[in-house]
Amino acid sequence: FIQKLQSTNVLSENDWQKWNLDAIVDLVEGSLMNPVHMNFALAKNEKFFKKILNFLKPGPPGSGHFSTLGVGSGGGEWVNINSHYTIVRIGCGLLDLLSMCD
Repeated sequence: FIQKLQSTNVLSENDWQKWNLDAIVDLVEGSLMNPVHMNFALAKNEKFFKKILNFLKPGPPGSGHFSTLGVGSGGGEWVNINSHYTIVRIGCGLLDLLSMCD
């Protein structure tokens, strides 16, 4: 589990484009559904959640937050539709996980 958490690159990279989105989805929809893993992640690696939630929160244009990204193939702050969909899956999965916590 710890290896999976580290393979996401969330803890080591500030740039979301360097994160392994597929590994994050695997964690959110898999390992973190286990209460033991979820409690460990919240207690020992809260930075993981803070960084992802900070990226997902609304932000001003140019901030690099998810809400400011366009969908398409342009340069700069644009992401392809598959990455956009994956990020939405991560956000929804995190909300589900956090709503199950006591």
